[in-house]
Amino acid sequence: MRQSIVISLHVAFWVTIISNRVLSNFIVGHLLEASDIKHAYFYSTFLQPLFFYLFYSFTFNILKNKKILLYSALLLTCICLTVFFIKPQFMGYLVMVISNFVAWGITGGLFRFFVDWLNKDKIQLQLSRQNLQSELALLRTQINPHFLFNSLHNIDTLISVNPEKASDSLIKLSDLMRYNLHDADTDFIELSKEMDYVKKYLSLQELRLANKELIEFKIDGNTDNIKIAPMLFMPFVENAFKHITDKEVKAGISINFQISKHWIKLDVINVFDENKKTVKDETSGIGLSNVKRRLELIYPNSHKLEISKEKDRYKVELTIDMYAN
Repeated sequence: MRQSIVISLHVAFWVTIISNRVLSNFIVGHLLEASDIKHAYFYSTFLQPLFFYLFYSFTFNILKNKKILLYSALLLTCICLTVFFIKPQFMGYLVMVISNFVAWGITGGLFRFFVDWLNKDKIQLQLSRQNLQSELALLRTQINPHFLFNSLHNIDTLISVNPEKASDSLIKLSDLMRYNLHDADTDFIELSKEMDYVKKYLSLQELRLANKELIEFKIDGNTDNIKIAPMLFMPFVENAFKHITDKEVKAGISINFQISKHWIKLDVINVFDENKKTVKDETSGIGLSNVKRRLELIYPNSHKLEISKEKDRYKVELTIDMYAN
């Protein structure tokens, strides 16, 4: 709501209350004796809760129905004129009743407005949280089906050549799927488990690599007692395998984690030749856009993501400040 409207509402409220009180005191003072005014004020006080809860319960229904509003105004006018002509003194009592009716009616209506506003705000907050949780859940469960199919194919090929290694690889793939579908279904998870996931992923990728020195993987620091949002680093690692253009070089993919108690830094570098771009599949980029959105939601103002291309290298640098929030 604009500030000018809020100020106008404040002014209108106090002008109505004050003018209502001044006018009623002026009329009552001319129609009633001092002793009668005291008695009238005393008895009219008991009507104030009635007026308050009457407006609290029915204000918005009355305001929505213009006919009821019009008929009520006409009825009140008729009553006032009738009372005035029958006995002007009674008009003083009626004015006091109407004055209380207006003052406490407005107060009851405003009270109801703010109660409804708070309830609506609370509902909106709950819906916002539910939408946020749903969005995070959706972003987290994006799985690259190509990796799954390729891994199963590689394991199938390996069965006849090296059954023991095929069995070990199948167990690792099973662990990855279990982690993805069950263990990672939480807001935060131990960093050590996330690192174990990355290691198993790299191990399965190596099954289809002729160059066993293609991947360089380092973890510098202690992962104990640190929690991180699950599946946060994997899109960057997956993208390195998607976009690498030369799988024959040593350390063509470099993945380096630097970990401290206060921050985590990930550097992912892969060989990239603009003239030898790999053909992207339809899901390419989904993981990267998802992780950017997740970083904005989970680590607002406490992360730094830089993606750059330098000569023949594609580089991702992600730093998360664990205590910025």
